[in-house]
Amino acid sequence: MVELAIALSLQDQPGRQGGGLGLQGLSLSGQAQSSSSLEAGTFSDTTASAAASDDEGSTAATDGSTLRTSPADHGGSAGSESGGSNADSGEHSVSGRSSAYEEVIHEPPVTGAGSVTSSGGMPSTSMGQPEMCDMSEADTDFDTSFRLHALRLMLLERLLQHLPELRNVGGVRAIPFMQVLLMLSSDLDSDEEKDRAALDNLLQCTLSELEMSKTDFGDVAQRTARHEVQLIIMRLLSVFMSRTKSGSKSTESSSLVSNATASALLSCGAVDYCLLILKALLDHWKQTQLEEESGNTGTNLLKSHPVTPPPDMSPFFLRQYVKGHAGDVFEAYPQLLTEMVLRLPYQIKKIADSNSGVATPVFDQAWFYYLCEYMLTQQTPFVRRQVRKLLLFICGSKEKYRQLRDLHSLESHIKEIRSICESGGFDKQKTTGGVPFTLQYDTLISLIEHLKACAEIATSRTVNWQKFCQKDDTVLFYLLQASFHLDEGVSPILLQLLACALCGSKAGSQSSSGSSKQKKDKDRDKDKDKDKEDGEDSHKHDEALCNSLVQQLNKSVDSEILSRFVQCFLLESNNTAVRWQAHGLVLHIFKNSSVSHQEMILDLMWELWPKLPNYGRKAAQFVDLLGYFTLKVRSEKKVQVIEAVDKAVSVLRVQNEVLANHPNSNIYNMLSGLVEFDGYYLESDPCLVCNNPEVPFQSIKLSAIKVDSRFTANTQIVKLVSTHTISKISLRIGDLKRNKMVRTINIYYNNRTVQSVVELKNKPSMWHKAKKCQLQAGQTELKVEFPLPIVAANLMIEYVDFYDNFQASAETLQCPRCSASVAANPGVCGNCGENVFQCHKCRAINYDEKDPFLCNSCGFCKYAKFDYTLNAKPCCAVDPIENEEDRKKAAISINSLLEKADRVYRTLVSQKPHLESLLIKINESGGEKQQEDSTTGGGGGCSHGGNNVNKAIQSLASKYCGDCKSSFDELSKIIQKVLASRKELVEYDRRQREAAGNFVSSPALSPIPSPSPSLPNMTLPTSRSNKELSCQRTVHCYGCAAAATEHCVTLLRALASNPVTRQILIEKGLIKDLVGYNLRRGSAQVRADVRNLLCLLTRDCSHATDQLNAILVARVSAAINSHKSVHDMAGTVRNEMLLLTDTIQRGESCWEQRLRCVMQLFLMAVKIMSPVVMESVTLPCLKILQHIVKPAPPTSKKNKEKSVETLSSVKAPGTEVHTNVTKWLDEKKKNGYEEWKKQVPHKVTDSCKKAAAKDTRVQYLMEKYAKRWKSKMPQHQTSRPVKICGDNWLRSVLFSPSSRSARQVACNIVEALCQVPSRRQQVLDLLTTYLDELHTAGESATEFLSLYQRLTKPSHWKLYLAARGVLPHIGSLIAMEIDYLTMLEETTLSSDLSQGYALKMLTELLASFVELDTIKQHYKSKLVGTVLNGYLSLRKLVVQRTKLVDETQDMLLELLEEMTTGTDTETGAFMSVCVDTVKRYGLDDFRTPVFIFERLCSIIYPEENDVGEFFMTLEKDPQQEDFLSGRMQGNPYSSNEPGIGPLMRDVKNKICQDCELIALLEDDNGMELLVQNKIISLDLQVKEVYKKIWCPENEGEPMRIVYRMRGLLGDATEDIVDSLDITNDEELDHEEVYKMATVMAECGGLEVMIQRLAVIKDLVRGKQLLTVLLKLFGYCVKVKINRQLLIQPSLNTINIMLSTLNMILIASESEQGGSGVAQLAQQLMEIMAVILQEANQLPAVDKSTSMILFGDKAHMVMLMDRINSAFVRANSNVLQGLMRLIPYLTFGSRDKMQMLISYFKPYVDFNKFDDEHTQDEEIHLDCFCVVAAGITVSNKPSHC
Repeated sequence: MVELAIALSLQDQPGRQGGGLGLQGLSLSGQAQSSSSLEAGTFSDTTASAAASDDEGSTAATDGSTLRTSPADHGGSAGSESGGSNADSGEHSVSGRSSAYEEVIHEPPVTGAGSVTSSGGMPSTSMGQPEMCDMSEADTDFDTSFRLHALRLMLLERLLQHLPELRNVGGVRAIPFMQVLLMLSSDLDSDEEKDRAALDNLLQCTLSELEMSKTDFGDVAQRTARHEVQLIIMRLLSVFMSRTKSGSKSTESSSLVSNATASALLSCGAVDYCLLILKALLDHWKQTQLEEESGNTGTNLLKSHPVTPPPDMSPFFLRQYVKGHAGDVFEAYPQLLTEMVLRLPYQIKKIADSNSGVATPVFDQAWFYYLCEYMLTQQTPFVRRQVRKLLLFICGSKEKYRQLRDLHSLESHIKEIRSICESGGFDKQKTTGGVPFTLQYDTLISLIEHLKACAEIATSRTVNWQKFCQKDDTVLFYLLQASFHLDEGVSPILLQLLACALCGSKAGSQSSSGSSKQKKDKDRDKDKDKDKEDGEDSHKHDEALCNSLVQQLNKSVDSEILSRFVQCFLLESNNTAVRWQAHGLVLHIFKNSSVSHQEMILDLMWELWPKLPNYGRKAAQFVDLLGYFTLKVRSEKKVQVIEAVDKAVSVLRVQNEVLANHPNSNIYNMLSGLVEFDGYYLESDPCLVCNNPEVPFQSIKLSAIKVDSRFTANTQIVKLVSTHTISKISLRIGDLKRNKMVRTINIYYNNRTVQSVVELKNKPSMWHKAKKCQLQAGQTELKVEFPLPIVAANLMIEYVDFYDNFQASAETLQCPRCSASVAANPGVCGNCGENVFQCHKCRAINYDEKDPFLCNSCGFCKYAKFDYTLNAKPCCAVDPIENEEDRKKAAISINSLLEKADRVYRTLVSQKPHLESLLIKINESGGEKQQEDSTTGGGGGCSHGGNNVNKAIQSLASKYCGDCKSSFDELSKIIQKVLASRKELVEYDRRQREAAGNFVSSPALSPIPSPSPSLPNMTLPTSRSNKELSCQRTVHCYGCAAAATEHCVTLLRALASNPVTRQILIEKGLIKDLVGYNLRRGSAQVRADVRNLLCLLTRDCSHATDQLNAILVARVSAAINSHKSVHDMAGTVRNEMLLLTDTIQRGESCWEQRLRCVMQLFLMAVKIMSPVVMESVTLPCLKILQHIVKPAPPTSKKNKEKSVETLSSVKAPGTEVHTNVTKWLDEKKKNGYEEWKKQVPHKVTDSCKKAAAKDTRVQYLMEKYAKRWKSKMPQHQTSRPVKICGDNWLRSVLFSPSSRSARQVACNIVEALCQVPSRRQQVLDLLTTYLDELHTAGESATEFLSLYQRLTKPSHWKLYLAARGVLPHIGSLIAMEIDYLTMLEETTLSSDLSQGYALKMLTELLASFVELDTIKQHYKSKLVGTVLNGYLSLRKLVVQRTKLVDETQDMLLELLEEMTTGTDTETGAFMSVCVDTVKRYGLDDFRTPVFIFERLCSIIYPEENDVGEFFMTLEKDPQQEDFLSGRMQGNPYSSNEPGIGPLMRDVKNKICQDCELIALLEDDNGMELLVQNKIISLDLQVKEVYKKIWCPENEGEPMRIVYRMRGLLGDATEDIVDSLDITNDEELDHEEVYKMATVMAECGGLEVMIQRLAVIKDLVRGKQLLTVLLKLFGYCVKVKINRQLLIQPSLNTINIMLSTLNMILIASESEQGGSGVAQLAQQLMEIMAVILQEANQLPAVDKSTSMILFGDKAHMVMLMDRINSAFVRANSNVLQGLMRLIPYLTFGSRDKMQMLISYFKPYVDFNKFDDEHTQDEEIHLDCFCVVAAGITVSNKPSHC
């Protein structure tokens, strides 16, 4: 006992280790709990396993793994789960027995299983650790251990005697005692009787303290000293049972303690004991309110910090837990007790299952119930994981565990749902007719939470939900009834639950896919991690289970309730998603019901069918189900089918009558084709179905819908522009200040209409709380979602609580006026006296609160900026009526609304006459005034309605789509509010009668309640009562009638798919009704549905097809006959032709009858050449025929890769069997398709080929001799081959100017017919005759020409047509077109842009034929004249020149190039043709010969290819930047730009003009141009400079030209380029190079050239001709034969050339010739010099005869006078050439010589010249020297 006292005293001395009994070393020596366990929140259970360990199959060691650590000793092993070993600590574990004698035995570290200690942390000899002492000390140690063991037993016995004394000492003081007991019992040996007796005594004493026989546990949750001790005893027993480790020598001892403990607990009824405690604790937890989480540590009370380390309470409490609860470890006593009573049964069960010696505990049904209750209780999240483990262990499998948990959860939630509904007045026994009941908003939220919990289970584990519904047969019936009594926001969840039960896993998977992500985001708690895996292993849906549930539901639900359900959700609901939910639900109910119930459902729906027009567009799902059910149930019952058909057709006819007789039907029909028609705005009674569309939720800024706002110090009150339904509010906080941040925000709302929001200020009773939101410190974004959307007209946002930073608030502030620093207290500026707490925005001061969060005047917040975004949509709501005063206000409001509605209605009615008058104006469309208005007003109308739209149409659209729509929308909203107010009045009166006890159920008056004052969620415009009332009256809404018609067509389409029903519909005359009215009414989709219905009705039915064809032919033929008088024929027959097209495209047996109808209409329409008939009737018929002749390629997978020819059953090529169309149209049997098919040879398939392989020879001979016999037999009249002639419809259609589509379709048909070669020949011959139509057809022949070129693309067809003489014919047509253009050129000044189209197409056609070498060689000589004349004629056109003419001219030139290339003989012949062509044109034509002479030049001497377009940059010399003004801004310049060429002089002039260098414009010597650092002569051509100077080194780059003033910076050092002729003429053999020039002498070309040169009298008109003539003369004089011919006196060559030279020189002085005159003069003088040189070489005899060659004296005098001209003197080359020419002119004439001498004699006085001379004298003397140098000795006459 002394040792025990010492040990106990050591507990108060944490500084000492060892000594005494060594309890610090005897306590559990192990590592601390793992990090995952330490982070388990507030888990105080020291025996709890790690949070990450959720393995239900773990061992008991896992449960007790935390009961082994002492804060005073970290040595030793922590067990198999602690992860530590002896090597991890600085001290080694000490044996219990050796410590009593203060002997320390150092043990080496041992790893593996041998290092495992007992779960109590007491190392003992039974632990299996190897002894490290020597064998000689074994006896001594055994004796010591034995004595120590005896001492332990004695101490244990004495201590147990004092155990009852601990009852009132408290848990903290009892822990050391229990630690000693645990230490003393740690090494009990199972082999010794004393040890077992001691253990039994220990267990008996401890269990007696627990009072397990006690039955009253009402105070068990109260914390008392005895209860604390009992809790420690439970923990001690838990430690005992955790000793089940294996792998060590202490296995038997540990098993003894754990097994004995479990057996003792079972014998004492511990399982029932724990259950009773759990039951009592459950009541305690349910009464405990869940505390709000608080993250503000500043508001918590400060706790005293202990001065000493916490005591060692292991293994009962972890060291971390003790540190966290240093003040009171039993603070969370109920939580600790709950954990223990859950652990003990778990450990007992685990030990019993692993040891057969321990009895199996019995867990009755109460255990399952209470464990599931703990799983559902929100106040016990800390034990949910332990509950799950225990429940899973008891169940034995996850499937059973989940099923049990789900069933209990569903039972609990359904119970709460029923309780909530019953509290609102719902009683399923009395509410069969649909008596309404109302719920508060908060109650509705609670209801939705329960429903969502059920829906979560139903979607993830559908089978469990179905089993629950099967177990409780009232659930489905209850939910079905509640679905149409509760609010519409609850209905989707109820329908989802019903669908999951009745439809199975399919419905569950569809609904859960959208909510899985949301669930994952919400369930953050660690205890719910395993629940996410539940959906992965869900069972597959059992169809039998669905069937049984449907049968169960059918037993409870009668037809009235089901009818109410169908009417509510399939017809009345305004939510499309809800209607589709109900659609799927009813469909599965029908599928799984018996035949009798199916008929009942069908009868029920057919009873509702007459009410269909009341629901308009919302009945689509109902109609879909009705058609399907009818086909499934009554397809074989003719009587019932007839009845159903009668109902369907009668509704259709009634609605057609309503639409036809509606007062506004005519206006609506006319408006639909003129304006964007999206509603019926002329109705007197606004329909609440048509005018209440589904409005999706939108993201709206709060500031955008705010009309008024008020503020307090922490509240913002906002009045919205209208009532809105809000589903979510998003908050973004900006400019956040850390010194004061919002922690809690409350959101309130109401839907009361107030004049000003001030009426709601400081009136909390008028507000309803929607949400309370908690924010973290520094949080800047918040999203608030409402489970049930709220309907609010006003919002109040209250900032309740804040994170206050007292340090920041104590800082100095800035004065808002003078910006001085001011202390926060008192907050008054010492400089200017301003209050620093005033609002920074409006300067208002809140005298009630020193530092408000919001300014109570303007709402400004200096701590943050709040931006609210609502996910909302506008709705209609009225003020709730709570008392008589509210009732009076509602009545007054109704009266005012009705007055306003009357005013709006009158305004709307007044618009109708204006609309009618505008429609009349538009329909007349013939008045001149109206046309003028539409023309002159087009510009003004562009800004309103469109581009040049008729003003009447603009005004019509403005009035209807603007004024009428706005008035009608306003009227609709007013009527909605009136109805809502009336409904609220009725509901208030009902509540009053109910309160008085006189309430009488009146479903006809008010089947659905108005939301209560706290339930502003009112979607009253679509309320079910309105529709029930409207069902009793005839619907006059045009929109609903149109929608009902559409639904009837849909239903009839479904019925028509059945052959029996189809026949009945035909007999009812439905075809006539549909064609007569529905075919042309409604939207495009409705008309398409009607056409499909008609196609179904007439499918494979001959008499129905004939009936339809007769109607169509009659209607279309009547329209054709009256096409001149009908205003809109296209609209008259459009729908009929579309119907005809749709019926033809259906592959069925009556296609021949339909095709016969098409041919009748086509042959009728093609005779009338009216554009409207062509477009409306002929074109659709042609398209149908095209589809027949050339069907579309197959699209099915089977035939996708096959062609149409492969799939055909007859041989298309070579078919010569024809049918007479007239007889076929007369429906004669011998001319039908079947007869034709019998005569056509069938195509042999592959299978037939294999089957008839042996008969191939026989078949071949039969066909051979049959064809031979047929060819020799006389042909019968009916078997004559069809001849395609030109006098038919094809010509008129192919060239129809009104319809391009008709032309294209006709071409496609012709092309399809040309698949047979023999037929293609006939078609080509026919189309060739149509070429004459090109002149009149113009661009309308585009498709014809494309077809003609496609057909003639193969070369053999071109050869065939060429042999038929088509090329000369095309040439003549080209000539005719050119003559026509020439005639227009001479007679008119107007021009058509399409002029020349036929000419271009004919030229292209000719070019396509000439591409073949064979055709070109044969027709080249015949066509070259035509092509050349055509080209020359087109060159002359000026007025009639268009782009088409230019393109044709280019093509003719290309043709000419191709035709003129060949041998020298062919080229010479072409030159002769060119000369002859020139002769045909008059001498006054200066344009045409130019091209011919240029062509001759290119033939005689082909020049290099032109460089084409190139670019150049004009830059100033950088050194002359200061002297030259301006800069060329257009770099780079194109060579095609005007002014840039052809000579470099033109470039210089362009520079002078653009840079305003006027002085250098006329001076060719003042400016230099440099290229490649070379000075370029101004007489050179630009393109030659580019080609020969620039390109060799810089090809592809813009040519850089530098300009500068000459001599400005000194003499130039660059090279000067005067000429680019780099060819040495002396080295060339001119006779060989220019050999083709000899043709000019042979064909008279030189005479023609002389003639043309002689007629040139001025350079204004003749410069271009003169230039090309001089060029051609230059080539011709290179050949001797031409020179000899030119010196003939008969040609008078020299005189003509002298006259031309004088004309050039004279023109140069008057500047008529422009630039390049000097070059012309040089060229002419060079040519004359060559000719004179040739004449000079003649013998003397011949010279005398050719005196006339040298010209007359007059020309001599004129040339001498030119010396004094400024032009000649300025051009030295001209002057030199002139002087060289003069000697030749004086030869043989003394008078000329004397005149020459007399002219120069005054200037040859050399003495005088030496003394002094003028510049003129110097020039004349130089000229005389040149003349004298030109005289040779050989040239001197004999008499000189």
